Amino acid sequence: MSFFSESDLQARQLLEGITLKVVSGDKTMMTIFEFELNAVIPSHKHPHEQITYVLEGELEFTVEGETRLLRKGDGVVIPPIMSTAQRFFKRLPRRLTRGTLAEKIICEEYGLRMA
Repeated sequence: MSFFSESDLQARQLLEGITLKVVSGDKTMMTIFEFELNAVIPSHKHPHEQITYVLEGELEFTVEGETRLLRKGDGVVIPPIMSTAQRFFKRLPRRLTRGTLAEKIICEEYGLRMA
């Protein structure tokens, strides 16, 4: 068991205008993203299921060509191997959290090691 505080997590730049903080266990991982205005995560796929939840701000979230506007308190469950893309806009700050199965491939994807 590990307790943590978000303020103690190291932020890493994922893409231009996008940083993330990661907490991982043996089988799960949670990431907290922060986005600058109009930051974009291009269309991509993951081999694992993921759940995204908006903590602050608004984002345009596309799953397999279907786009929705998600606001604070909204989320989405994404099955494995589905194409997703995100665009963040409007209110500052924009933050979301994403939970996934923490397999080795996921950590390699972000250049991370399991805790």
